[in-house]
Amino acid sequence: MRLDKALTLNDVDEDFWYCKGENLKSLKRFEEAIDCFSKAIKLNVDDHGSWKQKGYCLDKLKKYEQAVE
Repeated sequence: MRLDKALTLNDVDEDFWYCKGENLKSLKRFEEAIDCFSKAIKLNVDDHGSWKQKGYCLDKLKKYEQAVE
């Protein structure tokens, strides 16, 4: 995966983490996607797209309380 290569070179770009999360989400690998969205959020707490997608993945995993938080 090209994003993995990009992340080995620059793991402080929230856009890379977001894109990787989106790819994993599309593969229904929600736990891994949540980790990526969380990393993007850690780098930029105002990254609304990552917050939204993390909530979506938590909802898909029926982790409703975490999704609401």
